[in-house]
Amino acid sequence: MQIRLETKVNISTILLGTLLSTGFAFAGELVFNELLAKNSETIADQDGEYDDWVEFYNNSSQSISLKDYFLSDDFNNLRCWAFPDTTIAPHNYLIIWTDDNEDQRGLHANFRLSATGKAVYLVNSNSAQ
Repeated sequence: MQIRLETKVNISTILLGTLLSTGFAFAGELVFNELLAKNSETIADQDGEYDDWVEFYNNSSQSISLKDYFLSDDFNNLRCWAFPDTTIAPHNYLIIWTDDNEDQRGLHANFRLSATGKAVYLVNSNSAQ
């Protein structure tokens, strides 16, 4: 399974609610909910830094494990960042900080988003060959 999400030129925040009905919901109803590719004041991480982020939402009544899933901004490297053994509780959100700073606590991916346009891929280990 592979899901691709693209930012649009000069748009730093994209709400994906309208896309959910066209195939962005999958495997237990985990959805890309929102992303922010140029965060300067919206949400701070646990260290008070305003980093870029991707948010997922579990739209189901069961927990969803992200073990064996990967997040990437590079089609040629779909296994760029592996989720640790992470679970999203039913009807809850999960933010992944895309700040290329894995030394911080929490979920910090090893790449950054681009406000001028970039793809974001969520893949499982079966499709990330």
